Amino acid sequence: MNMDIHTNYLIKNVYIDYECYRQSLFNVQQHHIEQNKNILDMRKAIKDFCDASRKLSPDYRDQAMRECIQELMLQAIKDGYISPRE
Repeated sequence: MNMDIHTNYLIKNVYIDYECYRQSLFNVQQHHIEQNKNILDMRKAIKDFCDASRKLSPDYRDQAMRECIQELMLQAIKDGYISPRE
């Protein structure tokens, strides 16, 4: 059986629309690329935080660390990763 991959065809009683399949695959790949870019952006933000903290004197570095951890906790609560204390 010779099938042209650029045409629509029937496989085991399932109609395959090649263009729809190709577009779906492209969308999945784009989503994967975007998510990986977001992860890299997050990683860079953490590196920037660490670089900035090295410029602070120890007393201010401690204050900055406490405030940043507090912000991380607030965002984790907001996003539902952890439950707030009651």
